[in-house]
Amino acid sequence: MDKRDLSAIQSQLESLFAKYNATKEKLAETTAELEVIRTQHASNARKLTMSRQQIERLSTERCALQKENDKLKQYTGKMETKLSLAAQQSGLATAIEKQSSLERQLAARNARIGELESVIEGLKKEIRITANALAMKEEDWGLRSNGNSRTNRHSCADQLKTSLLRTIAALKHETDAFQLQLAEEERRTASLQKDLSAAQAEVESLTARCADAQLAYDQLYIDYEQLMDKLEEDNKEKDKVSELQRTIKTQSKELKGFMTMFDGRGYRDAAVELSVLRAKLDEVERMANSAELTKAEFAARCTSLQSKVTELESARAEVKGEVTGLRGRVAQLTAELTTYKQINKELQGKLDRYVAYADANAALLQKLHEYEEEISKLTKQKADLQRALINSARGQHV
Repeated sequence: MDKRDLSAIQSQLESLFAKYNATKEKLAETTAELEVIRTQHASNARKLTMSRQQIERLSTERCALQKENDKLKQYTGKMETKLSLAAQQSGLATAIEKQSSLERQLAARNARIGELESVIEGLKKEIRITANALAMKEEDWGLRSNGNSRTNRHSCADQLKTSLLRTIAALKHETDAFQLQLAEEERRTASLQKDLSAAQAEVESLTARCADAQLAYDQLYIDYEQLMDKLEEDNKEKDKVSELQRTIKTQSKELKGFMTMFDGRGYRDAAVELSVLRAKLDEVERMANSAELTKAEFAARCTSLQSKVTELESARAEVKGEVTGLRGRVAQLTAELTTYKQINKELQGKLDRYVAYADANAALLQKLHEYEEEISKLTKQKADLQRALINSARGQHV
């Protein structure tokens, strides 16, 4: 081996040493970069652990929200049942039927009152005629008793007595009719009072139910707002998880590109770490997909709750309208009851006046009997005087 071979070998060795040193430096740089990547991987692992904990917390919150949603469904069902019962028990059809019946009764009573007033006017006219006739007879008897015959007196007395008896009988009949009418009006008034009390109780019950429905609606709306806030927080957490997924995918691509630059044990370790990282990434993706499904379920449930809230609002408005109508009906029944009480008061006054008329006619009849007795006495005294005059004239003639 000559010097040229040695120099060539020496140059090859130097070249190899240079390549070795360059490779060693490159390996050192690669090792440093790998340490950096391992540090980043450890950081990513910690982030994945935190994400897993967040996902577990979100899953726990989702279960809690599911339970709250079930409770809200049960509560909404109960409220719908209560509202349907309140709508069934509102009694609008019954109230309308009662109103029609009361209007018919009022028309019939007004017609009857008109008939009674016409009868009353006739009786008043007859009483005035009888009183005038009695006054004329009393005046005639007082002023011209000496010029009237006994037959005319008895005839006038009989006619007056017959007229008074007929008037008293008619007044008694009408008084009995008025008493029956008054009893019927009192019974109807009591019935109306009972209906009014029932309507007022029904209005109070509906008012209480409306208050309960309002409280339930407010509570349901608060729960709905809380659920929407939680869904918004879940959306924010999902955005964080998506950002973490993008970061992990980017680092995985960088690690895969770096692993193509070297082989050996470091490559195998990086491959293992990459497979673990991919498994964790798949797990995060599954969790994110589960969170997406949960979000969709929550959105659907929120939509359902919102529709139910709208239905409850419309039902509450309907119940309020029914309560307003019933309150108006109660006011109308109260006014009708006041009117009926006034009519009963007027009828009672008229009945009292007719009873007084009957008493006055009875007094007139008693006075007529006294006049008849006095006329009989005067007639007897006149006959005695005539006989005495005749006897006296006969004695003087003899």
